[in-house]
Amino acid sequence: RAHEVGVRKAIGAERKSLIGQYLSESLGITLIALLLAWALAWLALPVFNSITDKHMSLTIDERTVLGSLGILLFTGLLSGSYPALYLSSFDPVKVLKGKIKSSWGEVIARKGLVIFQFVLSIILIIGVLIVRNQIEFVQSKNLGYNKDQLIHFESEGQVEEKKDIFLEQLRHMPGVVAASSVGHSFIGRNNNTYGLDWPGKEEGTLILFENFATNYDLFKTMGIEMEEGREFSREFGADTSKIILNESAVKIMHLEHPLGTVIKQWGKDKEIIGVVKDFHFQSLHETIKPAFFWLTPDNAWNIMVRLDKDKVPGTLKSIESLYNQFNPGFIFEYKFQDEDYAN
Repeated sequence: RAHEVGVRKAIGAERKSLIGQYLSESLGITLIALLLAWALAWLALPVFNSITDKHMSLTIDERTVLGSLGILLFTGLLSGSYPALYLSSFDPVKVLKGKIKSSWGEVIARKGLVIFQFVLSIILIIGVLIVRNQIEFVQSKNLGYNKDQLIHFESEGQVEEKKDIFLEQLRHMPGVVAASSVGHSFIGRNNNTYGLDWPGKEEGTLILFENFATNYDLFKTMGIEMEEGREFSREFGADTSKIILNESAVKIMHLEHPLGTVIKQWGKDKEIIGVVKDFHFQSLHETIKPAFFWLTPDNAWNIMVRLDKDKVPGTLKSIESLYNQFNPGFIFEYKFQDEDYAN
């Protein structure tokens, strides 16, 4: 560039024409880069939306155009200012005789800019890899329950009034592996309470427990494993006076032998009959919170249905047909648990 300046000046080029040339070249390169960036963003956006389950769109409006023009002018003028203002000031005689020496400051600035660009690229590549690993971790993490081939919908109308009959018919339907209901979504904290008391609890202790209002067959439907004891069963008759804890609850309550221990739930005696293995119902950033399950079908508003993976479409139609028999005129709206978790 320095020699080019010397030759151009020697044949009569003025400094302002050199400045105009270098700035226009820089703006031209920046414009090409901007158009490529737009094209790449447009091509990548459908894949990005698919991976992240977002619905972002690339719209060309006044704000976007003005913003892009601002970036174009700022980047082009900034990157073109060095050759335009500095190199165009060289004495052509000294340049052509090779007497222009680069100072250490200039060398450091040039190399520093190159190193900065490489460092920035490395940081961005590492960032992409980390995000990829995070997404892969979240999607493949064992949550402690099986979220696949699992649908849920609210019990309303006659489905709520005749929930036991509806669930019983569901369980005998071809393509349905298991069915139950629960007063929780298994996504985030839905319902919690300080209302548990147990032997050895220190006065003034406040521990927030997640509250799962439960129906029969819930653990089988959700794929939640028992650590010890049993789940609620129709064979025992009086399970409304029983309670089941998760592992985190047992640890925080310091119960060495939880089975058979009588605790109080909102002042009522409840015997612990089982302990389930911990499962995630919050963000993976959160530690698993203590939780309890109590048998109260009337408060279990969320119908959970485990489907045979080879018969999903047909089974969904059968469930909708059964739902419409109970609730004529209602719209059957269901969601897949894995999609909710992905969101």
